[in-house]
Amino acid sequence: MGFDLSGVNPKIHTERSEYAFYGDESINIHNVDNEEVRRKYWNEWERYHDENPGIYFRNNVWYWRPLWNFVIDNCHDFMTEDQMEAGAFNDCKLINQKTAAKIGTKLKILLEDGTVESWEKKIKTLNKKLSDSDNEDDNFKSSYPFEVENVENFANFCLESGGFEIC
Repeated sequence: MGFDLSGVNPKIHTERSEYAFYGDESINIHNVDNEEVRRKYWNEWERYHDENPGIYFRNNVWYWRPLWNFVIDNCHDFMTEDQMEAGAFNDCKLINQKTAAKIGTKLKILLEDGTVESWEKKIKTLNKKLSDSDNEDDNFKSSYPFEVENVENFANFCLESGGFEIC
């Protein structure tokens, strides 16, 4: 299970039409047998999304829960209860453009001041301790990672998304 976030009004830096394979709407990649075409298509797909980070963000549940909890812990002063709760479900709740931009800005500040890196170290230490435990519940809890790179990607998505839906 994962959490898929779609930008409502994402900033587009590179149009899809600028890609030879991914931009060719006549290609149904699921029916293409040519491995070279498939590879080029997916490479362009990845480049398109890297160059346009506000279009789409995805985390599996293991990465999403600690990320969203971090967002709530650090952004609760400007998020509504409904917005904070939205991250716990896949029911296409909207985080508006203003709030998305505030989340992205706050995360950038926390990345720059070392808070995110410090939090990553704390979570890794805690997860190591939990994974070494004889308690099965503790072992399970150790499966939720928190990584600086994931926060960076989410901050960029928030700032470029124009608001987003969590589905």
